[in-house]
Amino acid sequence: MIFLLTFHNAVALAIMGGYFGLYMVVKAGSAMGGKKKVEEAAPATSSSGPSTGVPSVESAEFGDFLGSEAFEKLLASDEQFGKVLAEMK
Repeated sequence: MIFLLTFHNAVALAIMGGYFGLYMVVKAGSAMGGKKKVEEAAPATSSSGPSTGVPSVESAEFGDFLGSEAFEKLLASDEQFGKVLAEMK
């Protein structure tokens, strides 16, 4: 019984040692490889927003738009609502 516990412990330590060794090889390889070139982010393009008159969700005017009559008319008109949904895709 004691032999089995010792054997299982040795196997577990060998597996953990193998993973630790693999980890160290990867870390050493990345340290020797130098720093990777960081790609510059593409400049953000500003779009004028949808042509239906609905302000962007991030803009301050969006809250005012939700309480306006224009929003109620938009919901009531299937044609206008369809145009807004098509532009969002």
